[in-house]
Amino acid sequence: MTLKIATVQLPADAFGLATIKEYLQHADDENTDIICFPEGYLNGYTRNEYQARQVAIDFTSTKFARILTELKVFKVCAIIGVIEIEDGKLFNTAIVVAEGKLLGKYRKTHPQEGIFEAGTEHPVFEIKGHKFGINICYDANFPDASQKLVEHGAEIIFFPLNNELPKASAEKWRYKHIENLIKRACETGAWVISSDVVACSDESISYGCTAIVNKDGVVQKAGELGHIILTTEIDNS
Repeated sequence: MTLKIATVQLPADAFGLATIKEYLQHADDENTDIICFPEGYLNGYTRNEYQARQVAIDFTSTKFARILTELKVFKVCAIIGVIEIEDGKLFNTAIVVAEGKLLGKYRKTHPQEGIFEAGTEHPVFEIKGHKFGINICYDANFPDASQKLVEHGAEIIFFPLNNELPKASAEKWRYKHIENLIKRACETGAWVISSDVVACSDESISYGCTAIVNKDGVVQKAGELGHIILTTEIDNS
């Protein structure tokens, strides 16, 4: 069965439910099965603990229930980065949502920010007979994070990213991001699909590393600093 996938490269400062809903509607209009958004894109990615606690969402809260209610009208399965809080602990999380239902979540297992607790689970999800899992940004540096998903049957690994960094660091990592994604695809044999932000200020930059990769290399890659939707179809028949 054919699975239609979309992944977006969006401005870092346009995060939030309004932007997400806009792209969910586009995905539905195009009969897309899965769409992936960047790291922390629902409530705004940050490495600052005070800021993170101000925006963090408890998945048992009425606030989150209202968000799910607003997403009920969209059929597409969405992978959305969220800063989560549970029992006072912060997590860098990606949720999987379809028609307003929370299908599950993945918590970043290799957080480098220092403010997030490490996740311990590697859930695998299934849509139209295709199994997929999620890694988040810095997880791409660790082969075990992807390998555990493949061991549980995943044929696609989604990578929500947020690569906005101080300019010197951004230049250092400019090409390493895509190299890591290619390595993970080659090692696992899985499709690797990333979604990143773009940003440019006096202090920081994110060139964007939104891409669709398989074991043979890069299938598609968004242009640097561009706002774009990439799509592909995967057939397992």
